[in-house]
Amino acid sequence: MLDYNKLEDLINQYNCSITQSEAEVRSKFIVPLIEWLGYPIENRAEEFPIYPYDSDKRMPTRNIDFLLFDDKNFAVHRGKTDKDIQWVHDHSLLVFEAKKEGEMPDVFSQPEYYTIFSKATAYLISDGKKILGRIYNHSRSDTTIVNCDVNSLPQMGELSVFSYQSTLELKKQYAKQAEAKVDEIINKSKATDTCNTAFFDYSELVPDAMINDMKKILGKSARKLSKRQVLDQYFSKVGPLLPGQFDKKASKSLLSNPQGEYQATLYIDNTIFPFMSGMVSIYRYNEYKRIVFNNSSLALDLLYKRSTIQAALLPYHIMDHSVSARLNNFERMKRIHDAETITISYVDAEHNPQKTVFPIKKYLKGNPQLQLETDFWINGLTKMKLIEEHYNIEFNLGPVDPEKTMDLYTNVDYVYRGIAMLPNCHRIIPDIDLEEDLIIDTPELVESGNISIPTLKIHNYTFKAEKIYLPACKIKAGKSPISVAMCAVLKPVKRSKLWS
Repeated sequence: MLDYNKLEDLINQYNCSITQSEAEVRSKFIVPLIEWLGYPIENRAEEFPIYPYDSDKRMPTRNIDFLLFDDKNFAVHRGKTDKDIQWVHDHSLLVFEAKKEGEMPDVFSQPEYYTIFSKATAYLISDGKKILGRIYNHSRSDTTIVNCDVNSLPQMGELSVFSYQSTLELKKQYAKQAEAKVDEIINKSKATDTCNTAFFDYSELVPDAMINDMKKILGKSARKLSKRQVLDQYFSKVGPLLPGQFDKKASKSLLSNPQGEYQATLYIDNTIFPFMSGMVSIYRYNEYKRIVFNNSSLALDLLYKRSTIQAALLPYHIMDHSVSARLNNFERMKRIHDAETITISYVDAEHNPQKTVFPIKKYLKGNPQLQLETDFWINGLTKMKLIEEHYNIEFNLGPVDPEKTMDLYTNVDYVYRGIAMLPNCHRIIPDIDLEEDLIIDTPELVESGNISIPTLKIHNYTFKAEKIYLPACKIKAGKSPISVAMCAVLKPVKRSKLWS
């Protein structure tokens, strides 16, 4: 898991230095950032050559500042042979281009150019002050993930898209190059009158470890449920509070008026700067003390008996109507959940500084519920943000019935996978026999126009299928009818009424 506190330290340290060249931006900022993203040092190539071409004509060799691989043997594949180029195509993950401070280009064609000919999955470019990162798409505009000042990166949870584990997983989704007669499968798939469309069950995309944790929280009754049933029950029945029982005798008195309310700041771990501000209310009853920290998104409720923690509640109330604001708040909550300790600091009525340190990591260790929920929302909101950017739209996040939560995020996944050129539906194709596996390297358009796929609703937009592609994939050998994974690309239409 990426440590955003270390990233903040990395950037603070970089800001203390004065850079005068592109080489210094590389050594002082980009190399530490690459290491923070988790790329093994032995997989990092510098000034790696690529050999572009125009039709059959070789173009001048170009060197990539940094090319990250999933294998350390790149040194023996720097040549121009087909074998070497094929190896680079199969193992390249991330292109990272450096610029001198103040020389960030207006058009980012250079890293995209390098990505095309190296077949990496993503690219980053930075001059040490600004940074841009995109996921490369074969058949449409690249997907922008980050485009901000470097100092904003510690608040950009989406930066994890460029981590070693993320680009490695993305690479695995792309099929390796292979000779295949694409036209045959494309032409036969155009027989839409005999093709059936079926949605994927998106519960299959949820990791088994997360499903098992949800089953533990739901109890014995969930043991034999399907993945989809577990998800439906979990998000409709489980509230966002940590388990913890207050002492019954003390609880009534503790809920009375507070003895003091003060401006307060909250810190995570050993950070110098406050993480968030709010109000703290102090309650006392005999040997009990209750401390409640509140702000616009968080309510931390701690109960102590003498100096020993008895119970803790950590509900959040994140109700922002914009995707960016809500995603930012959930990412802040995740940083709290990932912390070892949180500290509440305030000055009491006698002007004495007070500090309460709560070991949140220890308390959350046996209670995975909040982390599970937060990861779920961050994943869904990140996809919604990418959908907004791709279509140049803005979702208005209205309230959602808990029973419809999974339906909503199923629709988000479906639309997101469409713009990412990933499979999101099936077609049954008759009259085709494959004697061996067929590997499709580049997405190909199969159908456009009026397509018989149900309209999907996401808050204030509906999405209608506009095109269907055969994505990069492997079609297993078999006799007709063959079920083929397809990619439906949808078009947004604004609704007058929010999701209900």
